[in-house]
Amino acid sequence: MRAFVHRNNINKGLPWWILFLLVVLNLLVFQFVTLRNYEYQKLNNNPKDRSLLRSNREGFIQRSSSSSSSSSSDKKTPYILTIPKGKAIALASIRTGSSSIENEEESLTNSTSFTRDKRYGGKGDKGHLGGFTDLDHMGISPMVWKWMLRSIGVHSLVDVGCGRGISTSWFYDHGLTTEGDLLCVEGSHDAVEQTVLPHPQRQIVEHDFSRGSWYPERTFDAVWCVEFLEHVGRNLQKNYIPIFRKSALLFLSHSNWGGHHHVEVHDDQFWINKFTMFGFVYSEELTLRVRKLASLERRKGVAPNGMLMNAQHIWLTMVVFINPTVAALPQHSHLLTDCDINCAFESPITITPQQDEVWYQRITSRISQKTPSVEDQLKIDQLKIDQLKIDNTIEKEKEDDTIVPEYEKLFNDASSMTPDMLQKIVHLKDEEYFQRTMTKEEGK
Repeated sequence: MRAFVHRNNINKGLPWWILFLLVVLNLLVFQFVTLRNYEYQKLNNNPKDRSLLRSNREGFIQRSSSSSSSSSSDKKTPYILTIPKGKAIALASIRTGSSSIENEEESLTNSTSFTRDKRYGGKGDKGHLGGFTDLDHMGISPMVWKWMLRSIGVHSLVDVGCGRGISTSWFYDHGLTTEGDLLCVEGSHDAVEQTVLPHPQRQIVEHDFSRGSWYPERTFDAVWCVEFLEHVGRNLQKNYIPIFRKSALLFLSHSNWGGHHHVEVHDDQFWINKFTMFGFVYSEELTLRVRKLASLERRKGVAPNGMLMNAQHIWLTMVVFINPTVAALPQHSHLLTDCDINCAFESPITITPQQDEVWYQRITSRISQKTPSVEDQLKIDQLKIDQLKIDNTIEKEKEDDTIVPEYEKLFNDASSMTPDMLQKIVHLKDEEYFQRTMTKEEGK
């Protein structure tokens, strides 16, 4: 009787709608458990899905613990797909101790039996270093450099494997004068001692990439790297990738044939694939434009050593990559502004013929002059005659401030133009005409 009364009191305390909710809740729980068991049974029947579930679990565990170990991981592997933090310590090359003239023959060969040709610099350096010449007219292209400053908007640059600083000094003489905006990285102590740079203490970093990696503290707009990649074996590539990771754009040449310590000789596609694996993005459009400009310079101008310009390393093998991680940073948003056409948002670096002359005289005074062949001398003489025609035409046009058909005929064919001729067009008041001419030539 007491049990009956007790149950009756309980029933009176629970309204019918609460009982209804309890029933619905039980049904929902039953449905969830049934579906979950069905999904697990499905995974057990499919090995591929089961491995995916396992990897997701492991990934979750790794992600949960990565926050505590990310800083140490970055220090151990600075070449991963991130921007290396801080600044690495430069490791100067280890000298052979044979810098005297009597022991020069000994210094030309190191323990790995790489023999350096006597025409190359590198006295006292180990055999994998050096290999620079007085002036390599195949590796300089003022036309490409001017395009980098004006159209790409490069305001800071690292020259990797810069040798005596021939290329680096051009950028200094054309506006990159602020401390920290221009660096020359070189492993050969002999090249550093013979540098043409005006402020070597703050412009040169002496570092041997065979000893480890080096990278600057800040990021840069561009890396200029000519005659370097082929000198570093793939087992040491991890040492120079960090410095590339701190640049928005990479301008890299490579070698298609042998030479002093050319241990990595490959075609374009090898380097495109290799740097894509490192996370860089190959730009075919920028590569073709660089090669086109360098080819216009080929054998149509006079280098500071008196030889005809060539720029062969550039028009033949240079490839251009974009590093999105750096290029996306606000401090590099000025890149690709195409200032030759529209500079409403950022003023371009001013380039004048006087700057060209300063650089030309700087290099000429520090190198030996060479005697060109009879054939090349005839071409040089003809270039001087053409230059006089250009100067006379420009003087006439200054009076009317217009471009006449006679002037247009002179520049209708880009193959007849020297770099100086093109530069004079840039400084004419009708800059639009220069763009029409170059656009037409690039489309051929």
